[in-house]
Amino acid sequence: MVYFKFEPRFVQSRETKHSIFEKNIDRLFRLIIPKANPNFEEKYDSVKYWCIEYDEVNNFTNREIGLDKNENVIIISPFEKNYGFWVDTNLSLTDYYDQRDIIEISGDQFEILWENFQL
Repeated sequence: MVYFKFEPRFVQSRETKHSIFEKNIDRLFRLIIPKANPNFEEKYDSVKYWCIEYDEVNNFTNREIGLDKNENVIIISPFEKNYGFWVDTNLSLTDYYDQRDIIEISGDQFEILWENFQL
């Protein structure tokens, strides 16, 4: 496994949607489409850092942790009914490294963060 941390880029907060049309479409989609991450949907805008556990043998994102600006754990996935944001992508390890400023972390650091999560 490979463990790393990065800051998300180009996150559009719901607050940046200006028109009534955009806001209503956003509400409609949230009502119609089942939430993939029901416990965490409202927390995605608060994620300052993502920590990723990547399975380099089988080439997939295994687990993810979202940290807020104070580096408190606010999201872990997969967890209960929450599939995950990055877990649900087909990104390769190269994709992560090519598109983001990656900070490598240890497996122990990842596990400590994972264990400190409280819903």
